[in-house]
Amino acid sequence: MTAEVVPQHMEALKLANEYRIARATLRRTLKGDGPLLAPLRVAHVLCGADRPDWIEGMTIFDLAAACPRFGRQRVLPILALAGVSEITLVGSATVRQRQAVAAGLDWTVRDRLSRKQRMAFERQLRAERVG
Repeated sequence: MTAEVVPQHMEALKLANEYRIARATLRRTLKGDGPLLAPLRVAHVLCGADRPDWIEGMTIFDLAAACPRFGRQRVLPILALAGVSEITLVGSATVRQRQAVAAGLDWTVRDRLSRKQRMAFERQLRAERVG
């Protein structure tokens, strides 16, 4: 009985496909959250301590722009205030930069969500992380 050796390039391709699927699933989830809750989910992902590996390779711009009604014109000023360029990866951004982007996203929806809605969604995010 010999174990079949999988070539390294096939393992890398499999991992890349898993990452692409996970990123697409996140984008789909953001679209489903809607324009008010999606920025809160992105802020939660950016500031979360236990981010999955596949998020580290996404650009902060792509992550924020995946929110409904958040295009280039809305995301770029948030990134500029945080001192982040369009091509900065989540994994290479500093903690301060990620927190500044999260605060900017949070600020864009703060006036349109009640405290009760916000707290309920944050509880849901924490439950998703645990479960």
